[in-house]
Amino acid sequence: MKRFSSRKKLLFGVILLLFVGFALLAVPRINGSENCTSVEQYDVVHDECYFICDTDQQCTALSKQVDDELSTAFAASTTKPAATKPAASKPVTNGTLYTAASTGSETRGTVYTVQADGSLRPTPNTQHQQLWQLVNALIGTKAVKKRLISFEIFDDKQNDTAASVWRSDNPATWHMNINAAFANDDKKDLIRTIIHEYGHVITLSDNQVGGITGACPRIQLDEGCGQAGSYINNFYTVFWKDYGFAANEVGSISQAQASELYSNEPQSFVSEYASTNIAEDIAESFADFVTKSKPNGKDIKDQKVQSFYQYPALVTMREQIRTASSKIVL
Repeated sequence: MKRFSSRKKLLFGVILLLFVGFALLAVPRINGSENCTSVEQYDVVHDECYFICDTDQQCTALSKQVDDELSTAFAASTTKPAATKPAASKPVTNGTLYTAASTGSETRGTVYTVQADGSLRPTPNTQHQQLWQLVNALIGTKAVKKRLISFEIFDDKQNDTAASVWRSDNPATWHMNINAAFANDDKKDLIRTIIHEYGHVITLSDNQVGGITGACPRIQLDEGCGQAGSYINNFYTVFWKDYGFAANEVGSISQAQASELYSNEPQSFVSEYASTNIAEDIAESFADFVTKSKPNGKDIKDQKVQSFYQYPALVTMREQIRTASSKIVL
């Protein structure tokens, strides 16, 4: 008889998660059997969901059922596209707090500066702190401290944006905002949107897209030139070349081009939003990769999601994010 801690520890183990730099203490507590799947039991001492199996075949089947239930929970979730584009971010002197003017945000929210220890200044209220903890839980405190330099909360029911990120003046770091109007709704759309936005951070940061000096020999985006072997350059080579766009065009195709692309090839995109440009396509495909089970179809949209499984670091990241999100939505 074998016992598997399906969440909190997972099959990857605590040591591996710590090795890749995720802070498990940031993950919300499960707090009860109501957050376990139909095949799991709840261990109140260790605050974890687990299942017991007798054979390898049974263990595999139960693991798949846990995975499928989480995928089902996210089946109808959608990314809330950013309705506004921030202005250019401006640098601030060391010790100075960010403001809407320096981040370029136009949503008129409360802007916090991320400190070296991962806390926010000024001190957030309870709701804002909970949203900050949600971001930390999903993408990991170490990644948050490395990549996010400001965090804004706005509350606008008329704004369809749930969350967004944009690069700061430093290509290694990002600004992020969240619309609190979605905080009290079903959190699946908000969680998927945060995962989508983190997909931008993963694929467009300085270690993936560098500055341009002269002509870019690979994919060219607003953020710079895709590096050889980068996620987005590989994505372009395998998928976007076939659409007939040159490497310097895919970051800025028109809305009319995007609509035509999706209309002609809906089987190539996980959502209509994904056809907007390659940056949105890879982020939407990443969100499907994280929130859903691995597709076994042969459509281009399935192949895009399947392509993320070739990167061990992203597979490990997927498990960490799914662990955190399962405690919130199941």
